[in-house]
Amino acid sequence: MRSAISRVAALFFAIPGFMSSASVVAAEGGAAAALSVQFGKPTYMQRLYYRKLYEKKPFHDAILFYYDNGLYKIISPGEEHYGSYVVDGSFGAEKYTVHFIAFPSADWNNTSAYHVLEFDNARHRFTQRAIVPVDGKIPQQHGDFSTSENNVANPLGTNWENGKNLMPLTDGRE
Repeated sequence: MRSAISRVAALFFAIPGFMSSASVVAAEGGAAAALSVQFGKPTYMQRLYYRKLYEKKPFHDAILFYYDNGLYKIISPGEEHYGSYVVDGSFGAEKYTVHFIAFPSADWNNTSAYHVLEFDNARHRFTQRAIVPVDGKIPQQHGDFSTSENNVANPLGTNWENGKNLMPLTDGRE
């Protein structure tokens, strides 16, 4: 019997072209099934600037789009995927933690990935831990961040080229 983690890792994330929802398709014993997930209301957007990078993902900048139902999208010069998140604390707290499960995508060799980001609003710094099936535990990363209001109701057409200017660069890189 397959474990829950292996079933989650078997999911394939597909995006229909003109819908404001995301679909997840799973193959169990040769039969395909679909799950449709609607984006919630946009809440926050975060611009991350990584000072310590994961060697296989050498992208300093990234933007996260958060939705009130626990969905997110992340874009960077080399990544674009969706997932689910849970916040331990609140975005307005001095410190809080966000747990992410990335839906299977080409970014992670068609498997899911688990990330934990700890944010310090007073210092505008974050640390990140990640576990992915293909690489195991990834060395801790860290960097700077800024947070603003997310005004992107439907992120399906947003990629790095057309979305990188939606939020200013983080301070502190000079």
